[in-house]
Amino acid sequence: MRLIKPFLILLLLVIVVSCSNDSTSEESEKKEELEEETLAGFVLQIEEKRFLMIDDEDKALYNELKDLSMEKILQMELEGPLVYVNYPNVDELEKGDEVLVKYDGVMTFSIPGQINASKVTKVE
Repeated sequence: MRLIKPFLILLLLVIVVSCSNDSTSEESEKKEELEEETLAGFVLQIEEKRFLMIDDEDKALYNELKDLSMEKILQMELEGPLVYVNYPNVDELEKGDEVLVKYDGVMTFSIPGQINASKVTKVE
């Protein structure tokens, strides 16, 4: 009987400590998921609920691409990547706008890549 009581207390402590470590790791994983990344560039095309941008802050590169078709753009070897940005408020944007795009850090491996924007800000 004397051995059972200390054993139960020790077992209880082990369970409490192991449970508290699990919640801490889950919280840190959630914080990592919430971290956002930012892209800067120019709007090339606007479609329904998404737009195509060049991920490059060089206006000269945008000027080279702005009048080309998507087919010709994809055939070129570009220094800055093209990205489709899924964003429901595309009515606020115009072709040629310089934008900062906040997104969840996940980009597809398609060509062009695709992201889901949480916020799009025009650069004045």
